[in-house]
Amino acid sequence: MKSIEKNKNKIQLFLLVKDLTYMVRGGRLPSKVKTIANLFRITPILGNKNGKIVPRGVFFGSKNRIEKYAKYLDSKIKEDKQYNIMIAHANDLENGQKLLNCILTNHSNIKKHYILELGGALGAHTGPGGLAIGIQEINDNSNNN
Repeated sequence: MKSIEKNKNKIQLFLLVKDLTYMVRGGRLPSKVKTIANLFRITPILGNKNGKIVPRGVFFGSKNRIEKYAKYLDSKIKEDKQYNIMIAHANDLENGQKLLNCILTNHSNIKKHYILELGGALGAHTGPGGLAIGIQEINDNSNNN
């Protein structure tokens, strides 16, 4: 239990949703936010803060969305620290692999990396094409799996 409490602040979670429709249907987002996002062609990056899903960043348009997402994530990965990352995709392994390749190309300090399917609870809110990433800062001398 101590280990969980000690390390919970060293994990960042981010989520890229291809279409906000599923977030609205799931009650996680008001429909007016989806309307505004569509009107201005805004693609939000969501994240976890105090147990709630909140906006963490945005970019405009959906063209090159994986590269734009990776560029946003670059600012969260510090070169003087070591990390484990986990990418979860909602029926979009190709873009999950593309995101991983972008991150590994830009960062040599990723110790371990995983790609898996997004679970049903989160996948129901993201819909197809959703990409989540967990970034865990690790200590060089620790044995983090």
